[in-house]
Amino acid sequence: MAEAADVVTYREVTTIKHNLQTGKAVVQLGDFGEDEADLVIGADGINSIVRRHLLGTENFCPQYSGYAWAGGCMDLESFY
Repeated sequence: MAEAADVVTYREVTTIKHNLQTGKAVVQLGDFGEDEADLVIGADGINSIVRRHLLGTENFCPQYSGYAWAGGCMDLESFY
């Protein structure tokens, strides 16, 4: 069975480094210090610190792809 994991949410990630000795990611969490993690999931938007760490600064700049997306929800009963 898998071990329980600590989940950290709603923290500003300022830098991510790779610890070569442990193989883990070292995440600087703004004013909250550093934390080591086996897995980092970045849901930090278009100017992603996580993406910048993975791709480097030369591949970081977001570019318009020509696509747009829109979503929404409504009560199914009002649809008919």
